[in-house]
Amino acid sequence: MSDVIDEKRVLMIVDDESAQRQLLGTYFRGLGFETVEAESAEEMLEQLHQSVPDMILLDVRLPGMTGIEALPEIRSRHIEVPVVLITAYADLRQAVAAVKSGAD
Repeated sequence: MSDVIDEKRVLMIVDDESAQRQLLGTYFRGLGFETVEAESAEEMLEQLHQSVPDMILLDVRLPGMTGIEALPEIRSRHIEVPVVLITAYADLRQAVAAVKSGAD
């Protein structure tokens, strides 16, 4: 018998739109991920105090702190987790700012 434990990877989905979180959650759970959700950057940062996921999908446009503003906060806590920014609104300046702020 193998000593390897087959753990599910945990993906945090951060989006203020409930329907988008549900859609992404359904898709990634179908791929074998466990998902956790947050509807704001502030909620995400609070959840990161308790546990760190294997990856974060972070919406750019959020009420309060934006996804781009949250990136340096994540990195300042020395959290080494891949962060992928998502948005429904393509903008080259935002993409450049995201990469400069530490997006993966």
